[in-house]
Amino acid sequence: MPKKPKKDEFLPLAEAAKYCTYDTATLRKLAWEGKLKASKFGNTWGTTLADIEAYQSQKTVFGRKTNKERD
Repeated sequence: MPKKPKKDEFLPLAEAAKYCTYDTATLRKLAWEGKLKASKFGNTWGTTLADIEAYQSQKTVFGRKTNKERD
């Protein structure tokens, strides 16, 4: 079994999807929309596991915005 990469190691989205709950298409969409911190090199989007965890931690319950975010 391959060793899990370090949280700050840059990974292509297809590789990062193996270590999180999102699939490649979802990560690509989040990156394209600017919701996930990612970079594009040629045709390949990439991010770190730390950036994915940061995105997950900012999500609200059931995808709804809090009252503070609505203002």
